Amino acid sequence: MNFTAHGKLLLTGEYAITQSALGIAMPTSFGQHLSLESYDGPEHVLWEALDHKNQQWFTAGFDHEGQILHTSSAAMAEKLQGFLAPVRLSKNWNTSVRVQTKVDFPRLWGLGTSSTLCALLSQWAEVDALSYRGLHGGSGYDLACAQATGAISYALKDGKPEVDSVQLPQAMESVVFVYRGAKQQTDSSLKLVGRKPFSTAQCEEVSHLSEAFLIANSVDELEDIIEQHECLIASHLGLERAIEGPFNGIKGQVKSLGGWGGDFVMLTRFEENRQWLETNGFTTIISFETMAL
Repeated sequence: MNFTAHGKLLLTGEYAITQSALGIAMPTSFGQHLSLESYDGPEHVLWEALDHKNQQWFTAGFDHEGQILHTSSAAMAEKLQGFLAPVRLSKNWNTSVRVQTKVDFPRLWGLGTSSTLCALLSQWAEVDALSYRGLHGGSGYDLACAQATGAISYALKDGKPEVDSVQLPQAMESVVFVYRGAKQQTDSSLKLVGRKPFSTAQCEEVSHLSEAFLIANSVDELEDIIEQHECLIASHLGLERAIEGPFNGIKGQVKSLGGWGGDFVMLTRFEENRQWLETNGFTTIISFETMAL
């Protein structure tokens, strides 16, 4: 038995999406896969995780009660043990299996190693991926992306997710995604919002920018929306905009995605910035066509 879940990029609404703001998210062509096969070894579940180069980076064994028998990483095994809870409550836990997972992307890219895993486990348990919100944390947009077939809008209304399919503007076809070379931890982003929550008015402004993002008719319009969005988030949370920091000197605009300071940014006018990016050591650059599902 084989399952697949898609990675994610949050294009608008970062931080504020954990409250009531509308965000636009995009599932990626890069994801994670899980295979199950019957197993008659000493463990009830033997777990093996492979990276994008097919190198094993984690192993664990669990008994029928879900207790850890052995592992290459106690911290990872305990986290996985928690994620396995819905599977243990399902009929599918009764069969002894060998589980193998494989990601399509370097785990430091921040495309959702954890959220895609939860989405894979939800398929195994035969439950909605969004039921993992409590276990995984965050708004849940990444879990929604993991099972989406295209871009989505996502908002929490009275604490409940509202997910709709959306069409990204044609202007997006000219952007690229540039890896900053560092991974941002979701927990630190959630703590930052907890210390500095957005007001209702600010969430509404972010929502309006998300809506405007979807109907941008040109790169110029897209850049104007990006600048407004970046300034709003930076001003409220006291963060440095990417275009003022590591991307100071580029032409066009840079949009931080997800937790600021790590992972990918979205950059306009790639051809005009190609030489600048090379000179400044940004070598992992992925086109919209390649990144988007």
